[in-house]
Amino acid sequence: MSIVEMSKIRLYSLKTNKDEVLNSLLELGLVEQKSVASFDDTYSFFDEKKYSELEDKKNKIDKTLEILQSFLDEKDLKAQKELELLATDFENYLTEKKQVLIDDIVSKVGELLSQKAELVKDKLAVQTKINQLSAFLCVKEKFSDFRSTKYATFMLGTINPSNLRELDVFLKDYPYCVYEKANTEGSIIKVFFHNDEQYNVAKKLSELGFVRVNFEYNDNAIGVIKNFKLEMASIDSNLCVIDDEIKKFVIKIDDLKIASDCISFSMQKLMLDNDVRQTKDTFVFEGYLAKKDERAVSKFLDDKNLDIEYEFLPLDKNEIAPTITKNSKIVSKFEFVTNMYSAPHYGELDPNVFVAFFFSAFFGFIMADIGYGICLLIGGVLLALKNKKNPSASSLWSVIAVGGVFSILFGCLFSSFFGVSHETWNIIPPQVLPNPVNNVITMLVACLGAGVVQIMVAFFLKGVLLVKKKQVLQAIFSAFLWDTFFVGLVLFALEFAGVYVGLGNIGIALAVSSVAVSVIGLFAINKGFDRVSKSFGSLYSIIGLFSDILSYARLFGLMLSGAIIASIVNQLASGFLTSLSTIAIGAIILLIGHSFNLAMGALGAYIHVARLQYIEFFSRFYEGEGELFVPFGSNFSYVKLIK
Repeated sequence: MSIVEMSKIRLYSLKTNKDEVLNSLLELGLVEQKSVASFDDTYSFFDEKKYSELEDKKNKIDKTLEILQSFLDEKDLKAQKELELLATDFENYLTEKKQVLIDDIVSKVGELLSQKAELVKDKLAVQTKINQLSAFLCVKEKFSDFRSTKYATFMLGTINPSNLRELDVFLKDYPYCVYEKANTEGSIIKVFFHNDEQYNVAKKLSELGFVRVNFEYNDNAIGVIKNFKLEMASIDSNLCVIDDEIKKFVIKIDDLKIASDCISFSMQKLMLDNDVRQTKDTFVFEGYLAKKDERAVSKFLDDKNLDIEYEFLPLDKNEIAPTITKNSKIVSKFEFVTNMYSAPHYGELDPNVFVAFFFSAFFGFIMADIGYGICLLIGGVLLALKNKKNPSASSLWSVIAVGGVFSILFGCLFSSFFGVSHETWNIIPPQVLPNPVNNVITMLVACLGAGVVQIMVAFFLKGVLLVKKKQVLQAIFSAFLWDTFFVGLVLFALEFAGVYVGLGNIGIALAVSSVAVSVIGLFAINKGFDRVSKSFGSLYSIIGLFSDILSYARLFGLMLSGAIIASIVNQLASGFLTSLSTIAIGAIILLIGHSFNLAMGALGAYIHVARLQYIEFFSRFYEGEGELFVPFGSNFSYVKLIK
């Protein structure tokens, strides 16, 4: 439970050795680069053109990868393993020969994709024509028959059927013009008229919204569509051939992944030029590392026989280094919860061990059921193992699994197994804690007491942090005295509840004196306007304290709702479990009801318990806004390097 002490390394070398030095730092994996301060006769240089070329090459590889992976079925995708390479093998992977091979794969897949795109475009055009022609399947004549002759015109077109009546009236004056409905609705008509009447008839048809069809096919719609479908089949066949050609490159997916990350590393090395300082022949690199790793780094660099000079330096007085936390395997999973709020910054206390305990305890209290806890534990462990490649998802499910353990513990104390108690099934442990349904006030007070404990811990940690910063008086007046204030309140509450007699006056005196000393002390140690704002702000914060304590009532509310829903589900199902003919219905009610209660309960517990950590707990001592330590060359998408 600590934040690792950090130091710096400054490294000098010839520019001709820069690539070798950076490859060694990649292999080492213990140093994060930092910007080197400017000094005389040095400069930084970033080759933007080369970076753009590499970025373009990486984008093409990634696009090729995306295409090839689209040809894998779900089973093959799941079967893909994380690529593990020795750092030394990774450095030397993109030889000239290998680069030519990768470029050839990207080029050939690109060409096939271009051919496929053209065929898809052609297929879309043919399909569009088929869609246009489908409306004219009712026309038996060839489209080429609808044409003008020396004396007459024969036209095919579409019209709004509601306009046909007006057309009929108009044609009474034009006996040599007739039309025929091609379909039942009359939206497609065939029009025949003498050319002497062409002007007037054509004008009227236009007014009525008639649109002439000018297909020049020497066949009717049925025959033309048949030919187009044959053309579509040919295109589909060619598309299948191209897909088969693309599939041949699927076996090269791993090579492309490694190549992508190799180029990514080359881009990182170029970006590093923004942080290093260089002269005509030399460069200076600086980086952060854990102080405990100095000996290992020194030995590694010496064994490499690099033509370099280096030195280890302490951090400057106000310098903020990246953060490395040191926690047990279980507690480290709860770093996910803390980092969702903000990672701890270098120099403050690591809150993760407290987050792990309070988060798990509160989560377990809300669920408080042996059956639910077992489901959360098993499901959390299985999903954490399944998502090993995704650290965030793995940590989330590990947190749920630990919450499941505490759910089992509280389930034993409350005697609850899927809402069934010891009285109903004596295999379940007997009840130790009061029944929450029948002892609302007692359990509500217990939740508020848990809130008091967490807030007291927050004030204690705040005091420790201030002492660490050598602000002892500030720690006493703004942190430790608030813990004594809460002790006084607890003593008063114990007498008020009739647990111990004679503690009430002592508690009130302790609470009042703690607040008074805090206000006076803050007024004395501060200057100017801070005297008023901090001293009276401390007094005013009592209102906020009680408001925050009341927030912990949500623990009981969520726990009680879950217990009541479980009980209702069991009551609904019990009526169907008495007969063999209806037992299946009862089992379905139990399965659906408890699954819903488990899912909603776990979701609510996670969200609200996280809120208590972030707002009520962290707000009193935790600063956050830290940057997690990221070793140079560790930002890869596909490859895991073995150091």
